[in-house]
Amino acid sequence: MAESFDFIVIGGGSAGSACARRAAGYGAKVVLLERGVSRDADGTRRGAGVGGTCVNVGCVPKKLMFNAAQQREFIHGPSSLARSYEVNIPEGAGAVDWPALKAKRDAAVKSLNGAYDRNWKKAGIEVVMGLGAFVDSKTIKVTQPGGKERAFTAPHILIACGGEPNLPRIPGAKLAITSDGFFDLEEQPKKAAVVGAGYIGVEMAGILHALGTETHLVFRGDTVLRRGFDPYIVETLMGELEKHGPTLHSSSNPTKIERAADGTLTLDMENGKSLAGLDCILMAPSPW
Repeated sequence: MAESFDFIVIGGGSAGSACARRAAGYGAKVVLLERGVSRDADGTRRGAGVGGTCVNVGCVPKKLMFNAAQQREFIHGPSSLARSYEVNIPEGAGAVDWPALKAKRDAAVKSLNGAYDRNWKKAGIEVVMGLGAFVDSKTIKVTQPGGKERAFTAPHILIACGGEPNLPRIPGAKLAITSDGFFDLEEQPKKAAVVGAGYIGVEMAGILHALGTETHLVFRGDTVLRRGFDPYIVETLMGELEKHGPTLHSSSNPTKIERAADGTLTLDMENGKSLAGLDCILMAPSPW
């Protein structure tokens, strides 16, 4: 028999969490359903986790990686502030301990996962981990880890389950990662390509480049940020990217990804060009 509530919230991200807490604050009996994180057969992440995309594979870990990249950029490259103030930078300075950086970043994310869970329970929300599916318009069945099933019914149901990154429909696309997969990387790529002209692609490419990875930013148009950004922002950003890196490949439409015998990847493009010897290809394109 289905357990009865006033309000069912599907998804424990920013929207679902805020709505569930506000409803509980007004006295509603609320159950929040969160699928958590799972992996499919090829290891691809399914579900962002407690707190949603922003906490787990978006704003928070990205800002931590950005801050690390910024610190290294202070002492390396054309925008090095240290060198401009005549600070002597020893050879080899600025090497990144990627596994240690990842461990600290993941610990920060885990602490936020705990904070979300505590706040839900403090608000009197029942939290159920598992994947939900509609039985009818008022009933949700949840399959919990281990296979146990529970059913919940309510007159009001909020669907706030987020989305998934987009992949282009080209041969070998599954050899690439998305911005979600970026946060799973156990080792720093020596050479990487980022495909996409939106802000996620630009951010990911900038972070990798500033951390010392040979980075190539591949995009279909003449510039990055072609949609929804003021022209003067695009013009300024393009000037800085051309001056500081990463390496830009404009008017380049990916057509195929292949894995070489040595395990590296090759990205072929419609204009006949290709990038070989890649440790990582990160896809962050606009909808295809």
